Amino acid sequence: MSNAGCFRLHSGQQFLSQALNGEHIGLEEAQDGIWNIVYYEPSLGRFDQRNKTITGAPALRGKC
Repeated sequence: MSNAGCFRLHSGQQFLSQALNGEHIGLEEAQDGIWNIVYYEPSLGRFDQRNKTITGAPALRGKC
């Protein structure tokens, strides 16, 4: 994660959160063009590289 709270995927840059500045996140492809965003064990959400959207993790929905 950059100091601005962004991550890079291929040639693009996407904002996620300034709370993770300088931290390492993982991206694992869930489907074609859909990436799970992982911080240690928990999934933070999914990134759709086609329309550049981030959605909450399915396991976290309805718990806030």
